[in-house]
Amino acid sequence: KKFPSKYIYEPWKAPKHVQEKAGCIIGKDYPKPIIDDHTATSKENMRKIGDAYKANKSDGTAKPQPEKTKRPAEGTPAAERAQKAVKAS
Repeated sequence: KKFPSKYIYEPWKAPKHVQEKAGCIIGKDYPKPIIDDHTATSKENMRKIGDAYKANKSDGTAKPQPEKTKRPAEGTPAAERAQKAVKAS
């Protein structure tokens, strides 16, 4: 609550005196970051996703995923028809 908005998304970047004033010491009152260099890790993960995407598109063996369908809103005529169709099958 007391952390300046400047550090709200990355509180570990706040200087020690700011942490003390806010009553939240990183590593004691709040966990330390899991990874040291978020930017480098993010870039590496994006590269891996891109590689996987390219490999998936280029070999032609990927199975298409079924399209998700929305359920009709309860109480609507479409929902009633769907319920009747399920009961009939």
